[in-house]
Amino acid sequence: MSAQRPVRAPIPTRNPAENFFRPPRKAPWSFYAIACAVGFTIGASLEFGMIKSGYYDIMRYSEARKTATERMELESALKQLEELEREGKARNSTPAV
Repeated sequence: MSAQRPVRAPIPTRNPAENFFRPPRKAPWSFYAIACAVGFTIGASLEFGMIKSGYYDIMRYSEARKTATERMELESALKQLEELEREGKARNSTPAV
């Protein structure tokens, strides 16, 4: 008589993306409090360092110089425009012969 092989139960297939769409666990409130405190401390220390190093004074001077240059260019352009308008009116006001 031939011996029959035992019947095995089918192997359950597992979905690899089973936990992919599950939302992550919520962090405890202490994590958010610590993260906020650390971020505030780092930002305050950076600002303090920038104030003490004179960075904002340098930027203020640079911006003031840039604004003054633009204003001078605008004033010179307006003067040239007024001169051109005067010359144009003088030319147009002469009688044609």
